[in-house]
Amino acid sequence: MSKSSFIGVGAAFLMAFILLLAYGNTAYAGSPTGSISGTIIDGNSDPVQDAVIFVTDFTTGAVVGNATSSALGVYSVGSLDAGTYRVQVNATDQGLPVMYYGGASDADSATSVLVLEHAETPSRDFTLSNGGTISGRVTDGADPIAGAEVWAEIYDCCGAGNGTTTAGDGTYSISGLPAGDYRVIAAAPDQGFAHEFYNNTSDWDSAVKVTVTNGGDAVGTDFSLSSGGSISGTVVKDSDSSAVANADVFAES
Repeated sequence: MSKSSFIGVGAAFLMAFILLLAYGNTAYAGSPTGSISGTIIDGNSDPVQDAVIFVTDFTTGAVVGNATSSALGVYSVGSLDAGTYRVQVNATDQGLPVMYYGGASDADSATSVLVLEHAETPSRDFTLSNGGTISGRVTDGADPIAGAEVWAEIYDCCGAGNGTTTAGDGTYSISGLPAGDYRVIAAAPDQGFAHEFYNNTSDWDSAVKVTVTNGGDAVGTDFSLSSGGSISGTVVKDSDSSAVANADVFAES
């Protein structure tokens, strides 16, 4: 081999070595993230497509990732830093209840999921049983109230549940609720109506339990909203009595 050929081969080897170091360091310096994956099925063992998966930080509750399940019910949420997370599946539009990993219906009872650097946390699977429904009608005592907000929350828990708005005829239906007891509230403050808990009370503690069973419908959970009163006034600075715009004002009993 000639001297020039030897130099050419050496230069090519050196360049390849430099590129290997450069690309190798770049790959190694990438974000050391992990992922969570699994499969979602219903009570008939059929895959649940288009369920929405949310991953939140177990300590702060901040949403850090999300995904949608495939036709096979498979999901994967990546780009997660090492740590512990809470995984929630929402398919209420398919009549299936919200569920957290570990079979819980509320965030506080969820089982944490550990993610390690450069690793997949697989088999975080869900079986969503058929939920129940609460339905009824909201009126002003005579005429239907369209666009009223109705929310059902777990009676002895932490606000977990689901909600909807009434149709033009005042009817509503809240589906995808896990079996259990619920506190149901209807409100239409933008239309001048006071909120009401079922059955005919404005007091949170006096709300009547509405029981939901899997596959059942608690029909006839109706509301008759009354016109509410109002409180008004002016907010000014103490120093010079000038008006304070955009101040938040709350009224509570």
